[in-house]
Amino acid sequence: MAVCNTPLSLKKNLELFNDEEKEIFQLLLSLGQAHLFEGWAGPEQCAEEKKAFAQKMIAQNKQYPGGLDTYVKNTLRLLKDSADGKNPYDGWSPSVPSGQRLELGDDNFMKYEELAMSDLSGLGFVIVAGGLGERLGYSGIKPALPSELVTKTSFLQLYIENILALQERARKQKGDDSIILPFALMVSGDTASRSKELMKANRNFGMTDDQIFWLKQEKVVAVEDNDVRFARDGLYDVQTKPHGHGDIHALMHSTGTAKQWKEKFGVKWTLFLQDTNVVVFRSYLSSLGVSKKYNFAMNTITIPRLPGQAVGGIALLTHEDGRKLTINVEYNQLGPLLSSTGDKKGDVADESGYSPYPGNTNSFIVDHDLYVKILEETKGAVPEFVNPKYADASRTKFKKPTRVECMMQEYPKLIISTGRAVGMTQLPPWLAMCPTKNNIKDGKKKYESVGAADSASTGEANWYYCSRQYLRAAGVKIEEGENQIYEGIPTRSGARVVLKPSFGLSLQDIMDKIQGSVEISTNSSLVLGGNVTLKNLKLDGFLSLETVGNAKVLVENLTIKNKGHQVELVDVENKEIDEIYRIRGYDVQEIEMDKREFEADAILNDTTDTSRL
Repeated sequence: MAVCNTPLSLKKNLELFNDEEKEIFQLLLSLGQAHLFEGWAGPEQCAEEKKAFAQKMIAQNKQYPGGLDTYVKNTLRLLKDSADGKNPYDGWSPSVPSGQRLELGDDNFMKYEELAMSDLSGLGFVIVAGGLGERLGYSGIKPALPSELVTKTSFLQLYIENILALQERARKQKGDDSIILPFALMVSGDTASRSKELMKANRNFGMTDDQIFWLKQEKVVAVEDNDVRFARDGLYDVQTKPHGHGDIHALMHSTGTAKQWKEKFGVKWTLFLQDTNVVVFRSYLSSLGVSKKYNFAMNTITIPRLPGQAVGGIALLTHEDGRKLTINVEYNQLGPLLSSTGDKKGDVADESGYSPYPGNTNSFIVDHDLYVKILEETKGAVPEFVNPKYADASRTKFKKPTRVECMMQEYPKLIISTGRAVGMTQLPPWLAMCPTKNNIKDGKKKYESVGAADSASTGEANWYYCSRQYLRAAGVKIEEGENQIYEGIPTRSGARVVLKPSFGLSLQDIMDKIQGSVEISTNSSLVLGGNVTLKNLKLDGFLSLETVGNAKVLVENLTIKNKGHQVELVDVENKEIDEIYRIRGYDVQEIEMDKREFEADAILNDTTDTSRL
């Protein structure tokens, strides 16, 4: 390290550091970060903190593609563009993207599900799970939350059950018990240990260790002004902030995960999904069929979107130079873009009453062969953006430190030169996007502004609703109840139906298991798992039927009537009540139930001796 260029405050501490640490300090000085060493005391004080700072900056330099030098250059450029008010879509014109709009049970839906189900080998799954449940009012990690209160199955367990059910079907299709569908979890420093503890305590919910890939996301240095001065955190540290879920692509590359999935597991299609969108696997199969049919490099699962709705829209952008890009455009940018280009009508409805630009769910499927190739070329570094909150009209200083961020749905920008088609599959919101992300107060405000609370109560209710819709499509008579209000949030009401992945993956699976007349009252709860066939059932209460192994159960001419479940309101301010109930505003209590698990074949009817089951 060139001592002559070293601030006195650092110079007197040089004896503390090894060569690698001195090199990182020299890099910081060359990047205009001398202020980080101001006020440093002599080597006899806070030596451990100084060493820790050095190691933290070494890690920052290694983790960011291109190192801190590239980070500073990228941040300078993005901050200048932001301060100048540069339009990122200058020269681009939007048009309606390619893809399919599907409804549950229509001919195309059935066709694409059948195409997907014809070969379920070569699938990979990535969940972005780096956040805590604080926004929900939950102190744990979000994937540990119960997706519903009838079975209390967590989001993580439900996702894994879906993957294992797909894996079991793939093995049967190929006659190969060695087929593995790999699963990656992107965690953060906030969630890593708790996520691993959850998996360990539950024996991976049935997964093997070798199919689970842990990818830890790190934070990036925050900056305090347009000169990209790193924001200090005391004398011997810097502030860091999350870089965004776009890091998943860099992690899939740097850890060798994407390449290993291709070479070891033969992955052809990879699904990227959010951590608390319970219905995603119901929309997944038809979307996978669309991906296969059109050989999409990337296929985003979308929902109908109202003009102006605060949801990003998928659009096909065409540049003046002929380049084409199908990508998510944030709602606050889509409206002005549509008003300034093309017919300049703005974000208006088509004949369906919705915007022709469907809403982004942030779940998408990529062609894995191309994905590996692109990652090798780009190291997974997706384009970044910066969103500083300026202190005044001069747009030079910030109210608080900011950082560059990246989003995983920006992946299409990496493949624009390949010419490969990128598309979308649109499905009803209840079938594609029912996230659980807002606490009760924020959920109420969101419902009042946009008509969707995205709270724990609505997420649970929509999951039951989705299952009821599948049963209706299979011929079951099942009515809707009146909406219930929980802490000011209107919530769908009706039979609490839980169809486990083992009961049926596709709509056709479920239709094959419903025969004769099946009637379910609005106050009932029904749980079905495994190889259960319903042939003439009348339910008014709580019934749970699950099989183990190869057991088969036929329900033939059975009437069940009991007191079932009862919903009880809870005091959301009472800290003695478990958070899983307080974030909903209610508890679902078992009053009387009929719950059965079968290890051998059985037939159930009104004359069955239940004492022997």
